[in-house]
Amino acid sequence: MKKTILSVVLLSILCLIGCESTSDDTIDTVSTLPNVGIISNDETNLKVFHIDITDDGENLVTSNLTDEIGLPYVYRDVSYENNTITFFARELSDLKYTIYEKHVNTGEINIYEEVCSQNQQAINGVSRSEQKIILFAIDSNEFNLNIQDRSTNECFIANFQNLDNFFFRFNCVDNEIIYLYLYDEFNELKIISVELGTGNILNEMTLDSNSRVRIIGESLYVEKNGSPVKVYDKNTFELQNELQIDNLRLGNEYISKIENNGENIIIYIPLAAPSFSAYSPAIYDISTFEIIKGGSQLIFDIRDNLIDEADVGAGPIIYDVDVHSEIIVLSFRDISGNHNLLYSNFDAEILKIVPLNMEPNDVFIY
Repeated sequence: MKKTILSVVLLSILCLIGCESTSDDTIDTVSTLPNVGIISNDETNLKVFHIDITDDGENLVTSNLTDEIGLPYVYRDVSYENNTITFFARELSDLKYTIYEKHVNTGEINIYEEVCSQNQQAINGVSRSEQKIILFAIDSNEFNLNIQDRSTNECFIANFQNLDNFFFRFNCVDNEIIYLYLYDEFNELKIISVELGTGNILNEMTLDSNSRVRIIGESLYVEKNGSPVKVYDKNTFELQNELQIDNLRLGNEYISKIENNGENIIIYIPLAAPSFSAYSPAIYDISTFEIIKGGSQLIFDIRDNLIDEADVGAGPIIYDVDVHSEIIVLSFRDISGNHNLLYSNFDAEILKIVPLNMEPNDVFIY
């Protein structure tokens, strides 16, 4: 069942602190800062808030999603894609899923209740596309994709047998095709593409053990430590190229989709612990196989420049990076315990600091 609700928002405009002191505490910058969304979980009142930060960080709109649309304080996951924030919630009493979606451009809320409801199936994953909602269901020895159409609410099941329970939930959705990363009954690691409209398998390919798969543009990049990176056409699974690349480190996920701006993508360089952050971002050119901006030192440079502007306290940081605007947004806490959002770039400049009235749990650049 689907409900449509137009959200009611509370608008508050907060004074901002820039990286250079001026009479009105703002920074003169020629670039336009991207819009940012923050999800905050209020542990005291058991409520979930969405903070929308727009107009170069000047305007903040706060929505109480728990009161306005009934979003439970405890939910399974939250994601952002295609201008939509999606919450996956599950009722413990009946094990049924409810999907809450907020379209950031319009404020419209879609709620899908009892998604592909089946009798006491074990669900170990959930995903979405523009047209479908997908549950990863286990029933006895059967492994199913329960696929619900958003417009009709019709649900059908695509069945896979004798798979590895752990790996069955790793997937990536792209253009109404889901790419499954799994071990089959012969203990072979495979990637399988499945058409969400029919549940039909389009292609499958056997991978080297412990491979990682990335979707970048129209290609699949298959990497394994110590081995050349193999590039396949994502639609046909035909091998396009085999490259010896030493500095392409795309992360730890088994399978993921990486947003690209032409030939540029964002990669994250792992850092030794203890550190200000576990990773430092970089812009990587997949045509030349070179880091062109950022790298392992960038996050430390941002930290050092931030310390010159604010009294930074201890505590975890959360950040997001946009490959198009080349902006980094980072949440931090000052020594007084106040939370703030920092806008920076790949030159480690402090572009703007926005005070926040609650602690972020998730940060998304729109």
